[in-house]
Amino acid sequence: MLSEISAISLALINTTYVKRKGNGFRQAQRHLRAESMRFHTGSSSPEKLVAAFAEAEAMIGDVNFDPKKLSED
Repeated sequence: MLSEISAISLALINTTYVKRKGNGFRQAQRHLRAESMRFHTGSSSPEKLVAAFAEAEAMIGDVNFDPKKLSED
């Protein structure tokens, strides 16, 4: 039973590209934090902060499920 749950968990991790998503979150957080610091020190505008937020969202992206990859494993 435990081995089946483990296998399903690993398959979901591999098919949803969780590693790539985690890297995207870290990159987006650094990007947004840097722009936020510039904004709070007065060297950036609200428009640039909003643009940085949109760029950070794009860095994260969507969760993609690839059932073909599941059947290959």
